[in-house]
Amino acid sequence: MPSNRFVSPSLFLLLWITFVHLAGIYLFTTGFLLTRLALTNVTSCVDGSCTLPATHKRAVILIVDSLRFDFIAPAPFIPSSNSTEFSAHHHSILTLPSLLTNAHPRNSFIFNSYPDPPTTTLQRIKGLTTGSLPTFVDLGSNFGGSEIEEDSLIGQVGMKGGEIGFMGDDTWMTVFPDTFNVNMTWPYDSFNVEDLHTVDNGVITHLFPLLESNKAPDLIIGHFLGVDHVGHRVGPFHPSMNSKLQQMNATLSHVVDLLSDDTLLIVLGDHGMDNSGDHGGDGELETSAAVWIYSKGIELFDDHIGSIPSELVPYTTFPNAESPYRHIQQIDLVPTISLLLGLPIPFNNLGSVIPELFWREIGSDPDSQVGESWSWGGIRKSAKLEEDINQDGPLLTRALHLNALQVHTYLDTYRASSSGAELDDAWPGLESTWHKIDARIQNFRSHHLVDMWNYTRLALSSCRSMWAQFNPYLMILGLISLSTSLLSTCVIYMGIRRVASSFPTESDWEDWLSARLWQAVRGFAGGATIGFLVSLALEIQGKGVDSLDCILFMAPFTSCIMIAVHSLPKNHTVPKALSMVSMSDLIVFIPFFLHVAAFFSNSFTFWEDRIVAFLLPSSLIPHILTGVRAPTARLRGRILGFAGLTAVCVRLMAVSTICREEQHPYCHVTFYSSTSSTLDNEYTSAVVPPSASSSFAPLFALVGAPLVALALPIALRLFLRQSKSDQGLATVWFSWVMVPSLSCGTGYWLIEYVETAGVVDESEWGTALRFCRTFLARVAFGWPTIVGGALWWNYPLCISVLAGEASGGQSGRQVTILGFANAYGAPYLLFWTITFSLVWAATQLTGQIILGLSAVALMSILEVLDGVRDVEAVEDAFKSNKLSEILQTGVDDFGVTGPQHDNSTKLKFTEISSLVLLALHAFFRTGHQSTISSIQWKSAFLLSSTVTYPWSPGTAILNSFGPLWTVGAGAGLAGVWLKSPRSFVLSPVRDKKSEKNHQPTVPTLSTNDQNQASILLYCLCLTMYFLAILLTTSLSAAILRRHLMVWKVFAPRWMLGVVGVLVGDVSTISVYIGMWRIQKMVDKTLRR
Repeated sequence: MPSNRFVSPSLFLLLWITFVHLAGIYLFTTGFLLTRLALTNVTSCVDGSCTLPATHKRAVILIVDSLRFDFIAPAPFIPSSNSTEFSAHHHSILTLPSLLTNAHPRNSFIFNSYPDPPTTTLQRIKGLTTGSLPTFVDLGSNFGGSEIEEDSLIGQVGMKGGEIGFMGDDTWMTVFPDTFNVNMTWPYDSFNVEDLHTVDNGVITHLFPLLESNKAPDLIIGHFLGVDHVGHRVGPFHPSMNSKLQQMNATLSHVVDLLSDDTLLIVLGDHGMDNSGDHGGDGELETSAAVWIYSKGIELFDDHIGSIPSELVPYTTFPNAESPYRHIQQIDLVPTISLLLGLPIPFNNLGSVIPELFWREIGSDPDSQVGESWSWGGIRKSAKLEEDINQDGPLLTRALHLNALQVHTYLDTYRASSSGAELDDAWPGLESTWHKIDARIQNFRSHHLVDMWNYTRLALSSCRSMWAQFNPYLMILGLISLSTSLLSTCVIYMGIRRVASSFPTESDWEDWLSARLWQAVRGFAGGATIGFLVSLALEIQGKGVDSLDCILFMAPFTSCIMIAVHSLPKNHTVPKALSMVSMSDLIVFIPFFLHVAAFFSNSFTFWEDRIVAFLLPSSLIPHILTGVRAPTARLRGRILGFAGLTAVCVRLMAVSTICREEQHPYCHVTFYSSTSSTLDNEYTSAVVPPSASSSFAPLFALVGAPLVALALPIALRLFLRQSKSDQGLATVWFSWVMVPSLSCGTGYWLIEYVETAGVVDESEWGTALRFCRTFLARVAFGWPTIVGGALWWNYPLCISVLAGEASGGQSGRQVTILGFANAYGAPYLLFWTITFSLVWAATQLTGQIILGLSAVALMSILEVLDGVRDVEAVEDAFKSNKLSEILQTGVDDFGVTGPQHDNSTKLKFTEISSLVLLALHAFFRTGHQSTISSIQWKSAFLLSSTVTYPWSPGTAILNSFGPLWTVGAGAGLAGVWLKSPRSFVLSPVRDKKSEKNHQPTVPTLSTNDQNQASILLYCLCLTMYFLAILLTTSLSAAILRRHLMVWKVFAPRWMLGVVGVLVGDVSTISVYIGMWRIQKMVDKTLRR
């Protein structure tokens, strides 16, 4: 591909393709993942008419991160003690809430709350303080949130002159940077998941003195992180969870002792966790968060006035529990806490007040316990409000009235905003419901609670649907951009293949490519101009499309059209092109067509990991058929043997599984270890996802990963030994570069297992073990990158020159070059192992075994492809009556034995299918799925014990998408594996001494120009496959955007498609850099 010039037409082509991909992705993303409009209006009323008299003067909000409902709920509302889902490590440990609720049902309340996904901390903080809903795109901001500018509970406290104390998760400081009292604020690092105690101990240290102080702030917020960190690190089934919940139970007991009678206590989990301890998605365990509300001295519920209408108190059953329990929306806490504290409900709130906390007579409102009708900032309630409140009837009527009125005001304001059109579909139903109750709530003495409740809930459901709104214009532009990108890449692929096959030298096809790239530049410039003028002429900015969008669409679009049109052959017609496609060509495309078409079905998307495991061996069938008809036993054995080895590796890789929630009950996690209870569980429930019960490696991985780390370098060297290319740098590379790197990477995860599995006492050995594994991780990354990279860059070739006397009675010396037959492939294999070693270090033990198998499978596929090319070369020779060229053997002047044939530019797109499927297979089998909850967050702490930029996100990305990158970069081997430089006479020039002695002309070496084109063609095939996946996932997400599972299934798979394209582009650039260096060193060495 690359010549000795680093900047070449091939590089420009790859960069152009990458830019076109980015433009299409940007357009579709901005149309598909929209953020909602955050109104900055604030609810306020000087006379206090927009709130109720405060029942409590202050509140303590304690967030126990990842506190799942069943962690505090009593039996029978959790799995029974004799069931396989019950765990002594997290059930019936934190018992204080249930004990107080049983003893004081009018003062203490437990709820199973639903936190709107994405279930990440930053988004839940926004919901818990504003009462608003997140959008799917908000997920990415969890690692870099911005200040909340909406009206919020925190802001309302500040506006009324209240003081706020805070301690715990420093995420709060990001969203409320200047809100808390500086003398009562103690933030702690939130992303060090390996530290189970520092944050919690810090919260406890500062919380108790504040509660004991005579000058306690009006609002205290404490955010514990220990439960969440235990879940991420070892999972909820580990003894560490038991210890952490005991600590929380003791802490809450002391908090209750210190509470004053006029202080409201709210304890909650911002979200739940799955059985692996992770969260972020919308699984049932992730969206089951605990809420406990306790009023020590003031009764909030009066059961003497009757029962609350059943429509207002929905119930739900926790997975595998025997009985249902009271269920609320988590954002219901916002209007509830606001009114209990005498604050206005935040303007953007969509929650509904919790009925139980207002179910008492208005006349019996406990003002006498709190003092006179007190409100924040010393504001007295207006006389009219006092008169209204003292009317007979439940306080809930007034609370719901204020709640419904606030929601209606918000919707009216949103309707009048620039984004008001989003409400068009839902508005008639909302207005109809509002008018139905409007006349009734003018006099809120009437008990029309259900109507008001239904209105607030209809508003919530309508807005949930509304903020799944899309910009169809941008989505269509994005789809067109991706489609034209795929089309133009396909046309230029066929053009390069045609020209490189027709002309013998590199300059011919590179000149042809340069001319097409100039057309692309002209198209780009013209398209940018047209796009800008069109944006001005059509004035479509009001439809969510601005000038930048028009330019980013027209410039790449016109560029693609220009390069595609000029790449077509002369006299090209569609019927002529179709006539060249045979039935056999269509048959070999079946795995590809099946794969990309499957994304229109949610069921096939659920089971993509199984589908890929089936399609990968199926893609080898055409090669197997070629091997069966091979003319020699050696070729037959080689193709069929390596195809069989590939199938065995693929099947062994499939043993490792990580399950989606939807795969229940036909999937069992093997990537992580399981407790005995989990092993016995047959997953008879229809709701419990078959997740692992721990997040550490199983026994087979503890034994297998070290063995693979030692055996894999030997296996790779054996592949090189077949072509005698285990020479030069290869003689030391595997023993002194690869083995130490893989061993250190495995050592890190073995020590991590020793810590998390409780093999040693962490309190005694934790610091030493953390130092050791951090050191090993840094060696695992630094050794191959720095030492290996320097060695490879200066001495990449794997050849050895042997000189001796000529045989056969000939005079002179004979030179034999060992490794010449694989002069390009062997050095690139060493280059590829650098990438492989980095991904290995970032992958957990089970995944390391899978990576080792994928490496063997990759090399086997390369051997199969080379064998198929040999068979096709023999068949072509038979057809062209050139059999003598194939049968010609012997050793030439350069030690090259065998036929001089080349099918480099006759490669088929289907040859790359097996490699792309292998990349996806490796992704799924290294513990990943197209779900957010499968992200292995512990990989972010490889190089340090705390979050350190850019290393922490870098290693997490490497863990998640490294398998795709590894196999994608390895696909470059398919273009050069077992291909040698070609030798031929450049000119019949003889020097005088040669003419006098009648010596033959000495041939001059030239690099194989066809190899360079072949590598570029393989890169184009790789990008086309990933782009085809992105195009179909984008199309399915666009068509099915109103599907019930769009955010659960289609959107995450589309996101993986985006990552696949980007990884594919990075892989092609990696291939280019590696092959450019090899090309340069081959020319430099062999031309001496």
